[in-house]
Parts: sequence; C-alpha cells; structure tokens
Amino acid sequence: MNGTSNSDEFVQEIAATIQQLKQNEEERLNYMTFEMKLNEEREEGRAEGREEGEVCRAEKIAVKMLSRNTPIPEIHEITELPESRILEIAKEHNFL
Repeated sequence: MNGTSNSDEFVQEIAATIQQLKQNEEERLNYMTFEMKLNEEREEGRAEGREEGEVCRAEKIAVKMLSRNTPIPEIHEITELPESRILEIAKEHNFL
C-alpha cells in the first residue's frame, strides 16, 4: 500500500466531515463562533508581538544612546521607556 492511498482516504474523510458540518446548523454556528474566537486571539497575539517588538527596539536605542553618554532624561524622552528601565539597561550593559 502506498502513501497516496492513505492520503486520499484521509482527504475524503475530511471532506465528508465538512459536508456533514455544513448541513448541521448548530455545528455551523459552533464552528463560526470558534473561528471568530480564533481570529480575535490571533489579532491579540499580533498586537502583543508588535508591542514587544516596539519595546525591544526602544531598548536597543537606549543601549546605543547610553554608549554615547546621553543623559537618562533625554533617553526617556526619545524612547519613552521608564527611567527605571533605562537604569536597569545601563546596569545590565555596565554603563553604570
């Protein structure tokens, strides 16, 4: 028996299951609700990822500015990082 036969059977089973779900109104509603929730969670994950990326970028800029002896208040103004975080970064990179 080759892999193609098993694959074809699997695809046919999925197609039959999908067809049954399409005919059952309650299952369709459940699926649509699940799909909407999945999309919401996906968007939340993307937003979280963008936010983490922005913080990471701000921290990299802070490191560069610290290496150039830029005053902490100025780093705060430009990066919008809390001064306490800038001090932590300075200590982590041995600038203080």
